[in-house]
Amino acid sequence: MASLKRYGAEVSWDEFVRKEDRQNMVLFALFRAAQTAVDLGQRVLAARRLGGAEIYAEVFERLGQHGILSTELAERCADGPDCGTGLHICKELLTSN
Repeated sequence: MASLKRYGAEVSWDEFVRKEDRQNMVLFALFRAAQTAVDLGQRVLAARRLGGAEIYAEVFERLGQHGILSTELAERCADGPDCGTGLHICKELLTSN
């Protein structure tokens, strides 16, 4: 997420729209954030012996069902993480009991 914040501060919207390299940087950072959230979620499910998930959405659904993520966040993520949810997912997973 630090990369995304840095890109937001350093790259103007006009530059982002015109330059494919800038778009690729942002897309890769978003992919990494989403993948990290899924990986952390799978690790938490495995560590707590809550079963596996066959698709990404199921990871978030199970985390919500077991109270590890808030219901609202779990639903948002199961529908498809947006730009802002990756950080929130990681924070909740890393600070859950």
